[in-house]
Amino acid sequence: MNKIWKMILIIVINMSLMIMLVVTVKDEIKKHIDVKEAEETDVLTLLHNDNQVLYEKSTLKQEYIADSKIDAGKIVTNNSVLSSFDTINPVSEHVFLASGWIYADEDVLIDSVIFVDSSDNIVGAANYGFDRPGLSQALQKANADKSGWKGYIYLKEQTTTTIRAYGKIKNTNELILIKSEKQIEMKGNIVVKEAEETDVLTLLHNDNQVLYEKSTLKQEYKANSKINAEKIVTNTLSSFDSIIPVSEYVFLATGWIYAGEDVLIDSVIFVDSSDNIVGAANYGYDRPGLSQALQKTNADKSGWQGYIYLKEKTTTTIRAYGRIKNTNELVLINSEKQIEFP
Repeated sequence: MNKIWKMILIIVINMSLMIMLVVTVKDEIKKHIDVKEAEETDVLTLLHNDNQVLYEKSTLKQEYIADSKIDAGKIVTNNSVLSSFDTINPVSEHVFLASGWIYADEDVLIDSVIFVDSSDNIVGAANYGFDRPGLSQALQKANADKSGWKGYIYLKEQTTTTIRAYGKIKNTNELILIKSEKQIEMKGNIVVKEAEETDVLTLLHNDNQVLYEKSTLKQEYKANSKINAEKIVTNTLSSFDSIIPVSEYVFLATGWIYAGEDVLIDSVIFVDSSDNIVGAANYGYDRPGLSQALQKTNADKSGWQGYIYLKEKTTTTIRAYGRIKNTNELVLINSEKQIEFP
């Protein structure tokens, strides 16, 4: 009888351990999904967790000092350096995710990127060396496809401020200003893109009504319909820059597309692995410095920003297409992104 009770006790203990393990695993998965929603505010910890390899290659661990003043004497100019501050988005109440790219000739190596506020205080940093497929082709520069940067900004107080980004040159203390700057406006409900709204057209209208009304999305966007492969054309300069979660099923995506002066872009649509239309983007955002970088006139208004809504948590590849005005033709935007759900 004692043996039977011992066996029952062992089974109960094992089942309890398994339940604890399942709960722990679920918790870890949840943390993985919502890692950018966490309350972590230490910039170096965020950078280490985001990409340990690029972080360890930089000198940020040794040299980054939050809240210190930037040394204006270390800022240099270099006409061979091309750059762009692409996006900045809230990921928690005081933390922002920023991305962009900086390309320097082979004799100028970039270590990392730092962010500075209106008062010249250092408020964040970025890892350097992310893939930017299509950038070499767009810039007509070799080895530019590894020129992407992505990092975090932490603001202790809710205040409106302008953020500038600087590329730090390896083995020196010199800094190069990255073209364009961004303004962060704290208005109480800072995480406006965390809302439960899932209707793509509503999100686009709320995001930029002027650009939305200029497009034909209101009349022609059909969620979950199939893309018409016969309407796809190629031959354009473009980039699918970033995609980040803003709620459980909604993602914010950004990039740019320049098709030439005689080809006008109406908007952008997103398609999943099954060729279903799952989102759209307004077109015509400012991309300062892009005309100079591409050596093309009127390219500085070639930015797009929009939303993807996935009804189910499934891993899928997202492709972006620019829709040409007054036609049904679509232009494939360089590179694609994968959304993974654990």
